[in-house]
Amino acid sequence: MTVQEMLEEIRQSSPRKGPACSVGIVLRSVSGDQAKALNAAMADMDIQSGAIAKWLGKQGFDCKSHTIARHRRKECRCE
Repeated sequence: MTVQEMLEEIRQSSPRKGPACSVGIVLRSVSGDQAKALNAAMADMDIQSGAIAKWLGKQGFDCKSHTIARHRRKECRCE
């Protein structure tokens, strides 16, 4: 198998691009202080994903902790 064939195989096995995950949707819909707070929380690995999910719930958004964790690892459809 050539290098080009291997690269093509890897490309085909990568996750399909599609709509953003719920975290990406929230990030695009908030602005100002909410956006700053959410971005800071997402970047701070001392803050648990469950705490972010709880805070988002209080703000009226429905994001599960496992979705937040996947987004933080850059393993969601946003990436």
